[in-house]
Amino acid sequence: MFYEIAPAVFADIRNRNGYSQENLMNEWNIPEHQLISSGSSGKSGCFFIISNDSTYMLKSIEKREEKLLQRMAHDYHGHLVKYPDSLLMKVLAFYGLKTKIGRSSFIMFNNLLKVTLSIDEKYDLKGSTKDREASKAERKKTVPCLLDNDFNALKRKLHFGNELKANFMEQLRADALLLSRFDAMDYSFLVAIHKKKPEDEHLFTNWVTPLILDSQLGKRVCTIMSSERDEIYFVGIIDIFTFYDTEKKVAHTAKSFSYAPDSLSTINPQDYCKRFCAYVDSIID
Repeated sequence: MFYEIAPAVFADIRNRNGYSQENLMNEWNIPEHQLISSGSSGKSGCFFIISNDSTYMLKSIEKREEKLLQRMAHDYHGHLVKYPDSLLMKVLAFYGLKTKIGRSSFIMFNNLLKVTLSIDEKYDLKGSTKDREASKAERKKTVPCLLDNDFNALKRKLHFGNELKANFMEQLRADALLLSRFDAMDYSFLVAIHKKKPEDEHLFTNWVTPLILDSQLGKRVCTIMSSERDEIYFVGIIDIFTFYDTEKKVAHTAKSFSYAPDSLSTINPQDYCKRFCAYVDSIID
């Protein structure tokens, strides 16, 4: 049996973000032979399915993620209402599936990389350093998703300018504080970068507002023109439902004997929030 969890909450999030029921049905009307996997099941073993035109993604979630989402669903919804420019990934539906062999849960969310410009660089950043390098297999991809140590080694910076940075960081801190209140950690700052090309001259010349949340470049994707007007950034906060439960606490304690605690991804949610915000602040100028 397939059913929705907190349907009214996520229906309102869909409506507020301009995702119609009709579009939703069309996007998931996919013949079996056309189903597209993201090509990655992640460390947790969860799987992803991408919709027809890549607007939506469906991801299986672990039991602890499900419990956290159930606990914070109404506050998450309230946060998105209060902060329409929130950087948090937009969960558009929350599903459960009961079968004879067990129960599974899934979330559907907007694909932050569904943009009309080419992506030249991509980063998943947490502010930690332990095991934060892209694998050899990942590096072989045309546009690999690089991690913190890769980003740091490149001495990369995101160029926002002072005023935009101040407003952006205020929103990012509000988002991270919501997550820390519910003991969530291990979330990431996703950054995709498009570099200016000769055919982009008109777009870059006529760009007026430095930050846009909704445009022809990407629906409900935070889009930022660099202060040097030579790059466009697509950014957001993803993987936001990892709960700092007993298992995570034990893992943190065990790893702390061998590694500097602040280098780990698995740390106290309040400390994670502070480090995450400080790191993002440090890479923006």
